[in-house]
Amino acid sequence: MNKIKTLGTLLFSLSVLSCNFNANVNFENEEKEKENAESTAALMYLELSKKNYDKVTSLFSDSFFKTDSRENFIKVLSNKTEKLGDFQDYKLIEWKTSRTQGTNTNTQYLLVYEVKYSKFKATESLSMLKEGEAIKIVGYHVNSGGY
Repeated sequence: MNKIKTLGTLLFSLSVLSCNFNANVNFENEEKEKENAESTAALMYLELSKKNYDKVTSLFSDSFFKTDSRENFIKVLSNKTEKLGDFQDYKLIEWKTSRTQGTNTNTQYLLVYEVKYSKFKATESLSMLKEGEAIKIVGYHVNSGGY
């Protein structure tokens, strides 16, 4: 009887522990993840160069537009082109990735570019998250003397 009671307690304890066990493994600064994020950035800069602002907004997460509308962001992009000039080129100068695999899976990216416009240069930071199979932009910061 004592063995059955001990076995029951052990099984119960294991089942409780398994429910609370958070098995996450973190991977930092993986080259493949950087390349995946660069694909999203390349699409953004391609559409910016064509002034296809509607297509640019499709690369952004819906969460980006919780505080401001897509229409207003299109105006911001148009204003940026007006002040900085037409897009010419971009170069990656810094990057970070963080991928968590396990019970709380997510992947985050930060890419920083030096961007050349016809009137001014800018440093642009893109924060991204993996949403399903797509990498979406959740943050976009532009720093330039043109503002």
